[in-house]
Amino acid sequence: IEATAATQEQQIVNAENELRLSRIALAQLLLIDDYENFDVADEDFVLPEADVLDHSAKSIYQKALTFRNDIKYSEANVELARKDLDIAKGALLPTLSAFYGYDTRISYQDRSVGTGEFDIVPIGVVPSTQEEVVTARERMGVRGPLPFFDQWTMNDGHSYGLQLNIPILNGFSARNTMKKSQVNLERSKNQLEQDKLDLDNAVHQAWNDTRASYKSYEAAGKALEARREAYNYARERFNVGLMNSFDFAQAQARVDNAEAELVRTKYDYIFKLKVLEFYFGIPLDEL
Repeated sequence: IEATAATQEQQIVNAENELRLSRIALAQLLLIDDYENFDVADEDFVLPEADVLDHSAKSIYQKALTFRNDIKYSEANVELARKDLDIAKGALLPTLSAFYGYDTRISYQDRSVGTGEFDIVPIGVVPSTQEEVVTARERMGVRGPLPFFDQWTMNDGHSYGLQLNIPILNGFSARNTMKKSQVNLERSKNQLEQDKLDLDNAVHQAWNDTRASYKSYEAAGKALEARREAYNYARERFNVGLMNSFDFAQAQARVDNAEAELVRTKYDYIFKLKVLEFYFGIPLDEL
């Protein structure tokens, strides 16, 4: 009995050490520096409703396709590659472009304008008669610039035309670009299919793991019940001297192991159920 008690004390020390190391690892994962004051709340979570198991793995996969970011990202890459291919094909076609331009000018300088008064000025003589030839020349005066909008309409201009571009010498480079775009499109499609296959495999794996973990939890509960019943019989036999202390300690150890296994399978089932619900679109904070 003393040897068994010493062994159990040693197991307790080892378990406490493992618990301390696990707490430190969890604190480091959460970027918490104060390891000494960090601890995990000891709460007895009840088993959540497993409504998601009412759905098949295929239906969960189909729903996951509608909101998974990696699938949306791959689909966007396919659409982008398809648009790039259309642009590359367009480089092989003739292009017809039209242009139109409008311009005007405004000046704020003074201008020389006629005054309406004329002077008679000589411009030459008649060789035969020597008579002077004269003409009327209007007098010019300086005035300010015309109003803004008057100059806008008087000085405006229009230009327009068409331009036809037919690719000839650059056809080889355009075809190479188109082929590269086709390869990129196929690569994006293959990546999308691979992501879908990975998601399908992950969903089926999570679905099977969840069902298996629940069955393990049920089996652990039955095993604990049987171990407790066996322990009660062993205690009665030990009290009346029909069982030695070693066998009685073994019966008690089996109960302890069954209780630990029940706790392990319980939280393993909760974790795997939450993973499956994540693929179904249920938020992880709903526990």
